[in-house]
Amino acid sequence: MATRRTPAAPKAPGKRLAEKLLPTLPPLEERRRALYRAQFTELQCRAWGDRTWSKDVLRDAERSIGLARSLLTKHEVPGYPLVRLRWLCELVVELQREVADDGLEDLKVARGNTRALAARAKKLRTQATNRLKAVLQGNRAALAALSKQRIDTPTPWQWVQVLTGLADEGRRLREDDDTALLADDCALTPGFLDSLDALANELAELVPTTWRGVGTNDSTRTNALEGRVLRELAFLCDQVKAARRGGSTVGALPLPPSVRAASRRR
Repeated sequence: MATRRTPAAPKAPGKRLAEKLLPTLPPLEERRRALYRAQFTELQCRAWGDRTWSKDVLRDAERSIGLARSLLTKHEVPGYPLVRLRWLCELVVELQREVADDGLEDLKVARGNTRALAARAKKLRTQATNRLKAVLQGNRAALAALSKQRIDTPTPWQWVQVLTGLADEGRRLREDDDTALLADDCALTPGFLDSLDALANELAELVPTTWRGVGTNDSTRTNALEGRVLRELAFLCDQVKAARRGGSTVGALPLPPSVRAASRRR
């Protein structure tokens, strides 16, 4: 009779290279750490981090750190001692932890929901606009004003304003008893106007959380950390390159793709 095996417990995630290297590198006092941090402002870091994705930055950083550890233990690179490599490793570990706490998977789901709601909003806007035009036919000034309010490609937050504005306009028209009869003929009913508000409210609840990192899939905090890692990687590569130009036999350290994208170097 076969014995039933107890399923093995899932393995805890192993340490990444940056975390493994920290105990092997010289200690970094707080004064020096503050000096390193002060070399790049939060604004400078955010400017680079906004152009990248955290997963790409972490991948490139791990590769560069491993190579840099080998180079710096064999050769002296003026401007970038091993103690500064510890600073870079600390930044990478901090970014890894920030990404783990960022809830990016939940964020992706929420953004997917937002896009679905925006697609519904587009259909509702078309219906609402057509029904308003039907009620307003012959009123050239009102039709022109309605056309001017149109936004071709609204952002999720603008969709909230668009839907709310159309609902408000429909209710304003229904305040007149005669116009309300025309609105009923055109299906611009109270129930339809309520559906515009309901969808606007759904979007309003999702927008603040799903679009916190504009242009990327990362939060503002993550983007700032990304940029700091990228700035430090660029500085490391520049110092190695300068040492080679000065006659050092230190090996080459290629500029990572994410640094090129963030700094827009070719």
